[in-house]
Amino acid sequence: MNLDQALADLEAAAFAAAIEEFNSEQAAGRLGLDAYQRGKRLNQDLTELGAAIAATMDEALNSL
Repeated sequence: MNLDQALADLEAAAFAAAIEEFNSEQAAGRLGLDAYQRGKRLNQDLTELGAAIAATMDEALNSL
């Protein structure tokens, strides 16, 4: 293997590593966004549940 071929192979390997790192960061970003959106929906659902429980308790107390 000559020096030019070794440099070309090294450059190709570095480029492939950079692409792999970029793809990993994108995948991690998508996973983070998905987790954030699920957490946001869960928070909204729990808020609505809490409001429904409070309304039921208010009705029960008002009927006493």
